[in-house]
Amino acid sequence: MPFLLEPRQLKRLSWLILLVPIICGMAAAQSQNPVKPPLEILGMKWEKQARLPRNFDPSVIPENGVFSTMESRTAVSGSTQAPLNDAGRRDAAERSAALAPVDYFPKTPARMPVFYIYSIKIRNVGSKAIQGVAWDYLFINPTSQAVLGAHHVLSYNHVKASQSATLKGPERTRPTKVVSAVNAEAKQTAKPLQRAVIQCVLYEDGTSWQNSARADACDLLRKMRPAASKKASH
Repeated sequence: MPFLLEPRQLKRLSWLILLVPIICGMAAAQSQNPVKPPLEILGMKWEKQARLPRNFDPSVIPENGVFSTMESRTAVSGSTQAPLNDAGRRDAAERSAALAPVDYFPKTPARMPVFYIYSIKIRNVGSKAIQGVAWDYLFINPTSQAVLGAHHVLSYNHVKASQSATLKGPERTRPTKVVSAVNAEAKQTAKPLQRAVIQCVLYEDGTSWQNSARADACDLLRKMRPAASKKASH
């Protein structure tokens, strides 16, 4: 004998059948659209800078420590001097050489190292103070959506709730990969898109927000943070 359902049971079953695809669709949408980071990106840019070498010290002073002036090497008007013999001329030449101008400051190097500064401006839209942020500065081909350059930056800034800050990352690597001569024309016509992606936000209370794209971002951010920041969070 076949099993028959009452009208009330049939109605409940029909509701369950309708809810299953809706719940599955919501779960799929959540997996495709992860939770937004607790930061608002207000702007981003990069710039090229030439910096002096670390061992360059412009405050170097000569060993004698004496700065010669024009007055010290100029004869007083109206003064008379006795005729000099060979020994006198030699002594005068030595004194003149000692008072000659000296390069008190080292010359600027002919070639200075080049750095590329990648920066983003953020606003803390969460309720907790931020201690550090791991983020990526990406250059993307607008046609193929391929990543032409990826720069991973760790920034340690104290940013309170509702406050803004600029995060910077100096690197020696160029913004994008080297383009061959065949693709030089395409490079001029298609300017790369610039995009910033927040990978991890480390709060001062020790908690963190993490992007599922890079699971190691928070571990690296904790490992590389300054010693003073580590003590403050304990």
